[in-house]
Formats: sequence, C-alpha cells, structure tokens
Amino acid sequence: MQSTHIGEFEVHRLAEFEGPFFPPSEFFPDFDPEVVRANADLLGPQLIEPGSGKLMFSFHTFIVKTGKHTILIDSCLGNDKERPTRPQFHRMRTPYLADLARVGVKPEDVDFVMCTHLHWDHVGWNTRLENGRWVPTFPNAQYVMARREFSHWQEVHQTGDDTPHRRAFEDSVLPVVRTGQSVLVDDDYAFEDGLWFEAAPGHTPGNVVIHARSGGATGVFMGDVIHHPLQLLKPEWSTHPSDRGARRAGHSALAGTFPGADGGPDCPSRRRLLVRIRVGVEEAMARMTGGSALVEMLRRHQVDTIFALPGVQNDALFVAFYDAGEALRVIHTRHEQGAAYMAFGYARASGKVGAYAVVPGPGLLNTTAALATAYATNAPVLCISGQIASDLIGRGFGLLHEIPDQLGILRRLTKWAARIEHPTQAGTLVNEAFRQLYHGRPRPVGLEIPPDVLALATEVALPAADMSLDEAAIDAEQIDKAAALLADARKPLLFVGSGAVGAAEEVLAIAEMLQAPVVSFTGGKGIVSDRHYLAQPALAGHELWRDTDVVLAVGTRLNQPQMRWGFDRDLKLIRIDIDPVEITRIQRPAIGIVADAKPVLAALHQALERRNISRPSRKDELEGLKARTLAELTDKLGPQCEFLKAIRAELPEDGIYVEDLTQVGYVGRMAFPVYRPRTYIHSGYQGTLGFGFATALGAKVGRPDLPVVSVSGDGGFMYNVQELSTAVKHGIDIVAIIFADGAFGNVRRMQKEDYGNRLIGVDLLNPQFPKMAESFGAAGVRTTTPEGLGRELAAALKRRGTTLIEVAVGEMP
Repeated sequence: MQSTHIGEFEVHRLAEFEGPFFPPSEFFPDFDPEVVRANADLLGPQLIEPGSGKLMFSFHTFIVKTGKHTILIDSCLGNDKERPTRPQFHRMRTPYLADLARVGVKPEDVDFVMCTHLHWDHVGWNTRLENGRWVPTFPNAQYVMARREFSHWQEVHQTGDDTPHRRAFEDSVLPVVRTGQSVLVDDDYAFEDGLWFEAAPGHTPGNVVIHARSGGATGVFMGDVIHHPLQLLKPEWSTHPSDRGARRAGHSALAGTFPGADGGPDCPSRRRLLVRIRVGVEEAMARMTGGSALVEMLRRHQVDTIFALPGVQNDALFVAFYDAGEALRVIHTRHEQGAAYMAFGYARASGKVGAYAVVPGPGLLNTTAALATAYATNAPVLCISGQIASDLIGRGFGLLHEIPDQLGILRRLTKWAARIEHPTQAGTLVNEAFRQLYHGRPRPVGLEIPPDVLALATEVALPAADMSLDEAAIDAEQIDKAAALLADARKPLLFVGSGAVGAAEEVLAIAEMLQAPVVSFTGGKGIVSDRHYLAQPALAGHELWRDTDVVLAVGTRLNQPQMRWGFDRDLKLIRIDIDPVEITRIQRPAIGIVADAKPVLAALHQALERRNISRPSRKDELEGLKARTLAELTDKLGPQCEFLKAIRAELPEDGIYVEDLTQVGYVGRMAFPVYRPRTYIHSGYQGTLGFGFATALGAKVGRPDLPVVSVSGDGGFMYNVQELSTAVKHGIDIVAIIFADGAFGNVRRMQKEDYGNRLIGVDLLNPQFPKMAESFGAAGVRTTTPEGLGRELAAALKRRGTTLIEVAVGEMP
C-alpha cells in the first residue's frame, strides 16, 4: 500500500493484485522490443519483469480523504465474482476489506465510489455476496458513474454476448442501481471537494479521468487511459484501436497536470515522469522478511486461514502471521497432527487449498499421516515446515529438530516440495506450489523454509499470484468415439470418483440421457444425489457390473471393479482422468481421455445429444435394485444401519458427514445416503484411524455455513481428543459422535471370528466422555439407542458450541 498527498487530500493506493501479467507483444499489437532495450535504464525491473519480459501490472483502488468525505476511486476485482473466462480472477477471495481497514476505512465510512469506467476489473468491490445475493459493499455510499458509460453497458447487457464485462454489469453495477445508490452524471461533472470528471472516450464509450486539486497541488486518476508506463514512451501504442481516442484524452489530461509532458515520447518532462513512476514503484518494493514474503504470497493466493503450531524455528513466521492481522486467521492446535488434519478437512469441504505450518523434524513427522491421507484422497493441502539453519542442513550435527533429508521425506509424501533459500524466492516458489496444487491431479505439496531465511529482511519484489495453468485441448475425435460407444451400448454404466466432483451437472445429464446407473465408492458419493434412482451404492454396482457392456469411468481409480469383480473381454471401458498414469495403471481402456472431467463431459454430452438418443426409463428396475441391496445390508448389519438412519434423518441435506474408521463408519460407505458433493469426507485407501474429529473441525472452518458431524469409535476419537480444546478456543462448532464399545471393535471381532477368540491388544479403558467434553467447555451427552441419538443430534445441531455425543453400544456384527 502506498500513501501520498495532493495538497490537503490524503491519498492511498490499495493494490488487490499486482505483478507480471502480460507479455508486451500480447498486450500491445504494435509492440517493438527495441523500445524496451533502448530504455532499460528508465523502465527497470520495477516495470518490466526480468527474464520473462512481462509487463508489471497493478489492479488497484485509490482512497481519497478530502477532510469532508472519504472517496473510493474504482473498486478493483471483488470476491466471489463469476469470471470463468479469466481463471486467475474467477471466484477470488482477497483481503481487500481488511486492507481498507489498515488505512482506517470501514465499508460504512465510504461516502462516494467514483467509477472511471465499468469494466469488470474496476467495479468488482461495488458489491459483495451476502446470503446468495449481491448487495452494495459500501452501504452509505453514492456510486457515481458517467451517464454515457452506464447507457452503453446497459445496452450491452440487454443485447450483447456473455463476457466478463456483461457479467460485471449484472453482479457489480445493477445491484447498486436497484438500491437507489447510483448517481448518473455528465462527463464534466464537478464535485464540491475539488474533484471533477473529464471525458476520455475510447477505452470505453463513457470512460473518464478524475482530476483532483487541493492547496495548489493537482493530480489525475487515469483509470485505464494509460495501462502501463511504457505508453509514456510510445503513446501511440494501444491495446485496441478504439483505445486511441482515450490515449489522446489521457495525454491531454497528463499535460494539464504535468506541464511539458505533451512534447512527445522523447521530451524531458515525459521521461522525468516515467522515472518518477519507476522510483515510486521501487520505493514501494517492500523491505520484508522471508516470513513476511511467504505470508504475503499466501494472501495473494487467497489463503485466509492457516492451521499452525509455533516453535523456535518458525517464530519469525508467526511474527508475519501477527502482522497480517485480520487478513489471516491463525488457528493454533494442540498437536501437529491436528493442524494437518484440519487443513485436510478444510480442503475437502471447501475445495480450496488447506494450509498448515509446523516446526521441522518431529513437528513435520507428526503430520505425515495427514499428508498420506491427503495424497490418497486427492486433497489440495499445503504443508509449510520449518528447517534448521541454512548453513547447517545435512551436516549431521544433531541440532534441535534435525532429521536426515527432511526435504526428501516431504517429497515422498507430496506431489511436489521445495526449499525457500532466500526471501526473494518466496514469490516464485509459492506460485509454483499453487500451480502444482491446481494443475493436474490435486495432491498435497510442501515448502520448507529455514529460520534464518524467515528472519532475513531484504528488498523483495513479489510477483502476482500466478499459477499459469494450461488447459488441455479436448480431443474431438476421442469424444466422438466415446459417444458412439455409449450410444450403441445395451446397458451402459457410469463410475465416478473424486475427480468428477466439479462435474456433477454433466454426470447427471449424461446418465439421464443414457439411463445409465451411476456407481461411486467413497470418493464420488454425492456427485449424483442418492435420492435419484440412477445413483447406486457400490454393492449394487457389483451386480450391475456383470451385465454392463460399456463403462464410463470418470475421475476414479476404478481399482475394485478391475481387480476384484472380473473383466469380461467384451466389456468396453472409457476412462476420463486428469492423471494419464491412472488411465492405464491396471489395464488399457478402449478409449482414454486425459483432461479435466467437466469440459470433457460437457463436450461428450453435446456429442450424445447430436445422436438423438431416446431410452426407456429404468426407474422401477433401479429403485428396486437399490431397495433390495440396502435391505440385504440391513439384514446383516442392522444395528449400524439404524444408527446411520438416525444421523441422516437429522443432518440437513447439505450437512457434512466425516467418517472415521469405526464399525458404523464402515457400513456408512454403503448405507449412508449423500445428497451433495463435498459433504462426505473419508480417508480413502489409507484408512487412517483417528483422523475424523480433527478433520471435521477443519471442514467446519472451511464451510462455516454448514453443519458438520464426525462419526468415530472410542478408539479412533482418542487419537486427537486434545483438539476439543482447539474447537472451544476457536469457536468451531461441530457435533462429534462417538460409538463406544470399549474396544477396537472391528479388530476384536476379527480376532474372535478368524483367530479362535485369541483376544489381545483390543480392549480399552475409556474416560467418561461427556464429563471430559464438559471439562474442555464443550457440551457432552450420552445415549444408547438410535432414537436417543436422533434426539440428541437434533438438539446439538440447534445448540451453539461443540457437542460430544457418546453412544454406548455393545458388540456389533
């Protein structure tokens, strides 16, 4: 953030997103690289990124305090805005309001929001999402817009294509019109405080610049009349021919504010102005520690929560956490394993990156079960680990928390890991970490940073958040082949896993067109609601598999069908997966498509539509199969099924269910209905006993708007019982259900049935769970029946605070 004065006016520049953005040849059609080479001394690394040659850009707001009013000029990008054609800015989450607070401005303090024009990147924070509706961010402000600009976008909104600008008009302009807070003015409108508009049409038809005059000083807020200081050297360069009118108006405004700046690109005044801009950027280069650089990059990647435990090798990191203020919520846990599981739960429930930070050595090792679980379930988790001092790594002196080849250990448990060896590397490596998290198959990544690097203060020019994702092209020929196979199939079948969680609509559309049942194991539960007759449990899938002739498998390892159910050589397998290794891991499919599920399924649906497929409904058949399968399961495992019915009856459709390793949980994989994606959380093939309670806490932090229930046994719950303290301390309200049979029940059953009743190491001594919960400040209750569980769960979901429900049970089948 930069601050200055125009006379008596206090001016603050608040950047929401800044750094290298466009190669100049992409941005300026007339770009000549010789101009940059000849003026390298003027431009410097502050305006052109070394190496890549990309233009340094800033998306920012100006706050002007005149003494009478607080005025905000252009409101940047905004949170939660739908910008699918601009992936970097799609559904952003930035600390914009927290940054406003740092200059003493609350939303209700803003008197005027002035818009230079109504492009999507200048009006985003006009509104914010509240209870599913776009409402004015600044409730007491008048939103001032040029009448000609508004009229243009009103016409585009009614007749134009779906572009980010049109969407921005819907979500960021019309809502303030409907509340009566918009003010439409002429292009030369003057404010009493010493600010006035000047028309600068070209970039948009009603584009304006805003002049300011106070105490003999003048300034001009240019908006997008000048996109980059390079245009001071080449004023004829424009992003589009229509911009040239705006350039003329902009340079006229520039000359009026900076006398002599109208003398062409080589005039001394214009070059001095360029130097002033470069020096201003240089001065804005923060002198920051490695810890501060790391935290700032996390903020730029929209990380607003971190689960962490402090210690001697990450003290400087916690100082940076403190300095971030309200922009970063720090949830400190009672054990490193709890921190990592919470990050995992946060990621699984929200779909966003879950981040945690711990000390090296034993601290990191305490998190490895959670890392393995995240790896097994394709969860985007970021591990930040400390290290010993840089110059002592690998020398074996036996220092505090030293372990051999810590980075190698981290790499074996993650998709990618690296060490930050200097504060200036923080930007590049954090960007790469997030690229790995979002590119291809999502799995955990790791960063380690030594304490001397965390504490070292130096000048750091941080890049913008940049993941540089390259979308794989969709192979139209493969899509057509897949559509032909499915269209000709007698009884097609869909298998979906966690890789299809973002493509629920497309999965259902294809399934309904083909009347194909949809089977999922744990990873795909809820992608198609279990209320739908096409959604079938895995037990029914086993029966359906025998009679299917074409299987469409989306985002799933498909291990059990391929390895246990048998594979008829006439069965045709179509696989869609973002991981090329997974497609052929067990056997080669008839058709393999390596790409993200959503666009491929959308294209496949269109290809099927062209074939005019019409099939009779299988509703009666499949409803009967599902009912019979679940009835057979209830006959064998009745007690577990009754408890699961009681939980499902009280948990809302969008409530999150976290299944730990317990006899009730095992049955839940087949018998617990799930109605929405991301509402059933499991530990995948790791089968991580004890992960459930802490994971549920993270899920609640990630989705505070949804109720969360964890289901554990008395054995597993005690693995992370200490996190009851974290739940109460940080106000994380969940319901923890413990089925207490006084044993590691499933192991005890196997020892009894399979090993001649030779029982060893399975019987447990438990605390009084309700009293233990109360000692932490949580609510604790006890029951013994499904009916009692239903009553207690209903009450707990209405109660504020964490509730522990002990369900005392006997031996289960």
